[in-house]
Amino acid sequence: MPILLLLFVNISQPKAQTAYFWSEQKRIPDYPDFTQEPPFMIADQNNTVHAFNAQPLHADEEDSPKAIFYRQWTREGGWTNPNDIIYDTEGGSLDILSVTSDPSGMVYLIFQQGFFNIYFTSADLANAGNSPSWSLPVLIAAQATHVGIGFGGVAAISADNIGNLVVIYSGSEFGKGLYSVTSSDQGNNWSNPYPVYLTGDETIVITDPALYLGQAGNFHAVWTTYLDDGSAGAGFYSRLDPNAKVWSEPTALDIPGIRTPDIIEYDGKLIVSYYHANVNGNWWRLSTDGGNSWSLPSQVSSAHVGTNGRVSFVVDSKNNLYAFFGERINDLNHGMWQCLWTGYSWTAPEPVVKGPQVRDAIGGDGFDPRAARAIVSNGNLILVTWTTDGFAGENGVWYSYKQVDAPELPAVALEEPTTIAQSNPTVPAESTTSQLPIATATHVLNISGESPRFAPNPQLPIIIGIVPVLLILLGTILIYYVRQSRPS
Repeated sequence: MPILLLLFVNISQPKAQTAYFWSEQKRIPDYPDFTQEPPFMIADQNNTVHAFNAQPLHADEEDSPKAIFYRQWTREGGWTNPNDIIYDTEGGSLDILSVTSDPSGMVYLIFQQGFFNIYFTSADLANAGNSPSWSLPVLIAAQATHVGIGFGGVAAISADNIGNLVVIYSGSEFGKGLYSVTSSDQGNNWSNPYPVYLTGDETIVITDPALYLGQAGNFHAVWTTYLDDGSAGAGFYSRLDPNAKVWSEPTALDIPGIRTPDIIEYDGKLIVSYYHANVNGNWWRLSTDGGNSWSLPSQVSSAHVGTNGRVSFVVDSKNNLYAFFGERINDLNHGMWQCLWTGYSWTAPEPVVKGPQVRDAIGGDGFDPRAARAIVSNGNLILVTWTTDGFAGENGVWYSYKQVDAPELPAVALEEPTTIAQSNPTVPAESTTSQLPIATATHVLNISGESPRFAPNPQLPIIIGIVPVLLILLGTILIYYVRQSRPS
């Protein structure tokens, strides 16, 4: 009797959607073998996904600097060729940090140049692949944590529909901590860096910040810390009211041991996810009051383990909330997994793709999915991208897609702007990319008009509470000695 061996199995998700299957996993063309993060993606309303990443400008040169690249994906046409849109004419490397968009059709991108500088640039999404359409990049932060091993995520950007932009990043202007810069005019003017939270310890570094625009207009932030011994530290949540220009006091997500947090607002409730070292797996918590209080931590799946990047949330046109993540059940069941939110918990994970872990050289046939990044196109087509864990051997970026049981939204073509902003005129004529300028943003005063409100360290409330007790104790001792010294 013949035996059929399936190394990688694509299985449909819950029973209500048995007619729909995940496509065969494929590698996105023209990505370097040594790639640790999938692209940042934006879906328009015309069945197209726009993808942004950083990779070597010259693939055939070993020491080539990195530039910012752009691709498109459609179900029918697949992936377009990569187009470099921003590079440094002086030979420096650029690392992409985060991308977002707003309802007006603008896309906003932040990247790191050198070791500590964060730049901002923007373009109309319809012309995102056209280098001259990008605005002159401006420096918005000069003391950010450098992107590197252990610090793959150091910044995030989000936008609302009235011109507010918020960037959070790991920095050191006033000590190691999480900082924010904001703009209320789509990036034309920026605030000075503002300390949302300071670690109080120069050996503790902020990492993996994530940012989400809530339904009430508040910006919700989560982040974690990286200790000097390489272990995961504490993680926190805070929110920004863009009208009051005030960040809430940071709230601890859990005891130390946290990596790769993420957050989403769904049906008026906040859901935060994070990896925790205590069980080597992913957890979630729920807030029904805008982040003031949280439910007890619960595991996304007690059967899945591994630190394989953050959970990626998406919502389809039927208002179904999905969570995607890379983890393993055992050595024979590594994979990219999906869960569906039931209203009070997550369904048992179903595989997008799964199979035994395969270890190989970089660029080989390694298999161990990590770093999920998903997006929904026109309401009912989910595209999931991921990379391969380094222990298995990095081998570019992979993807799979699936039509889910939800209505397809009507296609709406992107409107191209009537004018296109010109790139730096000193760009060589043969280049199709924007030169990185030496320019700084037009800064405004502190976002609140007051002195920076330093977020306290977690130990500060304890210290404050101890002080009165010590004073009472000292007073009691003093009275005792005074009474003892009186003549009888």
